[in-house]
Amino acid sequence: MVHHWPATVCQVSDIRDALVSMYKVVPKVQCFLLEKGQEVQLLGQMELCFSKDLQLLNCTHAGEPAARGQGAWPSLGLHVCEDGPVLYPPLDQTKL
Repeated sequence: MVHHWPATVCQVSDIRDALVSMYKVVPKVQCFLLEKGQEVQLLGQMELCFSKDLQLLNCTHAGEPAARGQGAWPSLGLHVCEDGPVLYPPLDQTKL
């Protein structure tokens, strides 16, 4: 059986604040680039930053575009989300 979960619209600041509350560091919340006429950003991924010795760090690139050619998925067109509404896409879950 496949369950379709509805899409959720929330605020970027609420996502960021929830992660700060949980991990005590500022994450990088990334969205897909908006297409012309698109009013709500689409959540792409959330990153936590680590030091070389794997200690959690604040991600210091808030408000800057994601570095091109870096990260696991450089060709996806992700950028740091602008403050405002963001669409968390629905998830499909298969239950056996």
